[in-house]
Amino acid sequence: MSHSVGQIFPSAAWKTLFVCFALGPIACTKAPSDQLPAAPKGGSNDSISSTPLSVRMRVSADRQRFHQLSSRETGIRFRHQFKPRNEREEANLDNGFSGGGVSTGDYDADGLPDLLLTRPHGGPRLYRNLGDFKFEDVTLQSRVDDGLWSTGAIFADVNNDGWLDLYIGGYLADSRMYMNQRDGTFRDVIDTCGLPTRCANVVTRLADYDRDGDLDAFVLTHREPKFKEKTFTLEGEPGDYRMPKEFQDFMRVLNFPDGTYKLVYAAEVDYLFRNDTTDPDDVRFTDVTGQAGIAGNYHGVDATWWDYNNDGWPDLYVSNDFTDPDQLLRNNQDGTFSEVSPQALPHTPWFSMGAASGDLNGDGHLDLIGTDMAATTHYQEKISMGDMERLGWFLEYPTPRQYMRNVVFMNSGTDRFLECAWLTGLAATDWTWSVMIADLDGDRREDVFITNGFTRNFMNSDLSNKLAKSSDKKGIKFWETTEPRKERNRVYKNHGDFVFRELGKRWGLDNEGVSFGCAMADMDGDGDLDIAVNNYDSEPLLYRNDVAQQHRIKVRLVGQSSNRFGIGAKVTIDTTSDSLTRHLTQSSGFMSAGEPTLCIGLGATDQIKKLSVHWPSGQIQEFENLEVDRSYTISESDRAAEMPSQFTDRQRQAGPADGRLFERSEILGAIAHQETPYDDFKRQPLLPNRLSQLGPKMAWGDVDGDGDDDMFLGGAAGFAGQMIINHG
Repeated sequence: MSHSVGQIFPSAAWKTLFVCFALGPIACTKAPSDQLPAAPKGGSNDSISSTPLSVRMRVSADRQRFHQLSSRETGIRFRHQFKPRNEREEANLDNGFSGGGVSTGDYDADGLPDLLLTRPHGGPRLYRNLGDFKFEDVTLQSRVDDGLWSTGAIFADVNNDGWLDLYIGGYLADSRMYMNQRDGTFRDVIDTCGLPTRCANVVTRLADYDRDGDLDAFVLTHREPKFKEKTFTLEGEPGDYRMPKEFQDFMRVLNFPDGTYKLVYAAEVDYLFRNDTTDPDDVRFTDVTGQAGIAGNYHGVDATWWDYNNDGWPDLYVSNDFTDPDQLLRNNQDGTFSEVSPQALPHTPWFSMGAASGDLNGDGHLDLIGTDMAATTHYQEKISMGDMERLGWFLEYPTPRQYMRNVVFMNSGTDRFLECAWLTGLAATDWTWSVMIADLDGDRREDVFITNGFTRNFMNSDLSNKLAKSSDKKGIKFWETTEPRKERNRVYKNHGDFVFRELGKRWGLDNEGVSFGCAMADMDGDGDLDIAVNNYDSEPLLYRNDVAQQHRIKVRLVGQSSNRFGIGAKVTIDTTSDSLTRHLTQSSGFMSAGEPTLCIGLGATDQIKKLSVHWPSGQIQEFENLEVDRSYTISESDRAAEMPSQFTDRQRQAGPADGRLFERSEILGAIAHQETPYDDFKRQPLLPNRLSQLGPKMAWGDVDGDGDDDMFLGGAAGFAGQMIINHG
């Protein structure tokens, strides 16, 4: 069967994440004059040094927690720009390439994190932090391309020389891999390093997935516009149709059990590159996408590295838009990954945007938030629903199911997550791009910050239907005659036990506009997280954190066997009453990346009983009796062989021996429930959920009086129930 298909302009824009821990420069391991005494375990006495944190501003109780600084105060003269100039750019009216990101990192090693802002038009801008929230534009003198359509960027040390390099993704343009020359300038090596020169680059996330001591790169992609019609013939048979290889980045086949199928638009495949650098002056990456098991031509929006199963190996969560499935890629510890979302996740967002991991309930396990575009008002919810008669088929197609709302995956410590978005109050947060998990008020609990809005209200079903019937198929007139969809950013304070309360207005973070990328860093050296947000068609937002006088510490890591900045490390703090855990990651914010430093709030705790660093290399260092309100620099011990391994053989085993309380049984595997087909949405198109097929009812009891429980399974309309007798 042949098909001729042209360009599509979806009615829903693609979107996005984050976690937030700030970063800093590599610090010398030689103790300064005011170094505090500590009792290290698994390391020498010079493994840790510290300096006092800067004195915080004292604020009155009725003042907002965050203070927004103007461009006049900061010197950041940047304005996001996007106005389509040609047909290819017009194809991006309704997607996230019209946005921009933020990256933070101390590229000049002066102790203050610097800022890089990206945008479609006008090029990226690099701002050097001069202290006291004053910044200087050093884009040209640092030799950063100022004309690039720039997307996701990250400061990271890819050659392990102790200096942060800079990667900037390009769209409809070449990406850049800038190596730090240690003199305030960068040198682009994109043509020789092995990373893709040009692709539909959304963001690149770095982690040491093979634990060989350097940072590898996952390049998340979307799609570039295609205008030429293509004719192709599907391969395979009913139930197993496939696109020819040469068209796999154009269309995708969704096969149904009855042998029918649907065609949906595809995107570029994502890439995984292994860092094989041996000479710091000659950076080399190797494309291992296929051999690692990375697959799927999906519309990527965000991705985050996280060790969800606590085995010491970085796993990957990928947020994909439209009918594309989100992916939970488990690290198999042998250079390959397995997609385990059908087994591990109850359901995922439909139009996935941001994703971020963090310990939301303080149990030491990483949880994850994935966002969609679910409205916070009844009115917006209804006008954004779309035609469920046309889209309702998709509710029954994917495994796991995809629903148009956020997810909060609670880590149960097993292979299966619990989903509790409604319980937390985080199921609907509007058109969310960046989701950031971080302790913003220093009370030891990780809060949630959300950026919202879009360039136009493409999810307004009434307007979309009018557009579909008009001659304005590309949406140019719609773009020119309608206003941006401005929404308030939101922040949710964590009260513990998965109870969150929205405090955007009280904390001064409820800006109304269109906010895309976000990054957090300790801009002024006082130990708490400040916030930078990239706003559409306006100046960025820069917030100084004026948190109350909570105790805190900052932790900077210097890897030896591990990657130089310790990305992927876990830090555990024990106090006299309890403990808390933080993970060092740069996977944070839409098209954004955080600084590689941990800012850890301690609340009223005034003494640290023990601080443990679980390095990516698998080793542990412990330090006892540390004071608070200090910035600690911890160097990985060079005596790794004498240190205990972080992960035991028991943690690597499969099956019940790994500590799980239950084992899956297949004894009832032959019993199947069958539903009576009925299309609820054809009868009532605006119905939010299908109610006619809620699944079977079940009851247990000792029916035959033999001392063990039997089971009755109810049947759907037109089908008999089933009595299953337990024979012991």
